[in-house]
Amino acid sequence: MPMPTNQKKQRRPAPVDPFDTATLASPQDEKAFLAYTLNLVDRAPDDARAMVALAAADQFTIEDGGLVFQAIAEALKADKPAIGDVALALRRAQEADHTNYTDAMRLVADLASVTVSVPQAIRLAGEAGKSVHEYYVRRKAMRALADSIRQVREGITPEAVGGAIEHLNRVRAAMQHRESGSQRLALRRASDIECTAINWLWPQRMVGDGLTIITGPVGISKSLISVDVAARVTSGGKWPDGTGHAPQGSVILFGAEDDAGKVVVPRLAAAGADLDRVHVCQGTVAGDGDELAAVILERHIEQLRAALDEVADCRLIVFDPLPDYIAGDENNSAEVRAALVPLARLAQERNVAVLAVLHQNKKNDLTTVQRIAGSGAFAQIARVVLSIGTHPEDADKETGKRRIMLVSKNNYGQRDVGQAYEIETRSNGQPGLVWQAGLVTMDADEIARRPTGGREHQDRRGEAVDALRDLLAAGEQNAATITATLQDTGLGRRQIDHAANVLNVIKTKRPHGWCWRLPASEARDRTVPQPEAAFAPWAPEAIEQFNAT
Repeated sequence: MPMPTNQKKQRRPAPVDPFDTATLASPQDEKAFLAYTLNLVDRAPDDARAMVALAAADQFTIEDGGLVFQAIAEALKADKPAIGDVALALRRAQEADHTNYTDAMRLVADLASVTVSVPQAIRLAGEAGKSVHEYYVRRKAMRALADSIRQVREGITPEAVGGAIEHLNRVRAAMQHRESGSQRLALRRASDIECTAINWLWPQRMVGDGLTIITGPVGISKSLISVDVAARVTSGGKWPDGTGHAPQGSVILFGAEDDAGKVVVPRLAAAGADLDRVHVCQGTVAGDGDELAAVILERHIEQLRAALDEVADCRLIVFDPLPDYIAGDENNSAEVRAALVPLARLAQERNVAVLAVLHQNKKNDLTTVQRIAGSGAFAQIARVVLSIGTHPEDADKETGKRRIMLVSKNNYGQRDVGQAYEIETRSNGQPGLVWQAGLVTMDADEIARRPTGGREHQDRRGEAVDALRDLLAAGEQNAATITATLQDTGLGRRQIDHAANVLNVIKTKRPHGWCWRLPASEARDRTVPQPEAAFAPWAPEAIEQFNAT
């Protein structure tokens, strides 16, 4: 069958000559490896040292690549290395051998301009490092084989033949490694996997070996709940819903927003915590120094593992708030996962609960999980999501409002196990929680969609729904005209958009602009508007004639 004229036959790529060393190394891979390792020097030096261990200065084929690699290795010998130390190492080398390393300096500047986030740098440096290492092994094997073949050509001896065979086997092993890869799928029969019970810290509310998120608007006692739970864990206290006692143990607390001496410790004391079992993380220190640096999950997961070795009875780790301990973009799912997946694995490995506080965005008309500020990966990795809000019955109160803690997501159990509580002032002047008996079965998503602007705002949203329904009762209308008409009555754009969502308005692009109309079900259920309706374009005579028919 003849090939269609609009299609071109694809050319096969030229075969790679295994003895042509120019085809065995990729300048792009070498530059990527150097760039990402250089970017890790002052961000995550331990990761940079791991990358340097994968390579050697003599393996780089790009001009001055070996010099820059050696300078990076020299800079990493410092306690607190920085990119500037790489340039300093080049200057020292220049002074030592009286060679002009201007081009090498320029290469460092070019490589340093490749700015990436820490999680991306770690991943890409690892990938580039493996690639460069593979090319290095293959190139060395090829060159050694070529030398052996030359020796055989010059004079066949048993030693030369034996050397050629040895190097040929190394080349074969390198090629097989490239084609098959060093990884394989690890499969296990389901019948060989032992079924285990769910590990709860607080039954149906907080998992004992994974991530639980507490979310809600700013200033609505999310931190107080984490303090209350931490206090119960340190003392082995009862859970307020009568589901038993908290597993007694220590707590590691990461609190970035509140001062430990002024806020955190006094609140823990007011909640009855065993303060000897609470370990407040104040940062990281290098060596014997006392200068504190920020804790970053992407960099310091091994330090957290070491802390769990030191605090062997730890049952709970609290991050308040969690995004403050992530270097990556909290709106980027890949970067959030790069930070949280190792944390979740560590929690499961060490049988420790992780409780994280996250704020909500201000968008209404979303579920509780969707309102978590940042990437959706936060809620996806969490096993349980708890939502904090004001009790609907107390929404109009000025003071003494009850709060509710509802389960928005539960991968392992129930969602209808909400708890109500009040906030009281304890004897030391600090706020504390008083949990109310009985379960609250409200829908967390309905609470999340509830307006936060008070009764007046809620009434205006209801007014917007009625007004929009009246406007569209006669049929499809121009969206711009509708919006202008409703805004003239004092309604805001968000209230109008909310009304359109409530009514499931159908939006259609026409040549003259966007048009809105009610869905068929809504249109059928509409009653005829009365003459006195604010937006009824009906004359009284038309109403009477219509009713008569």
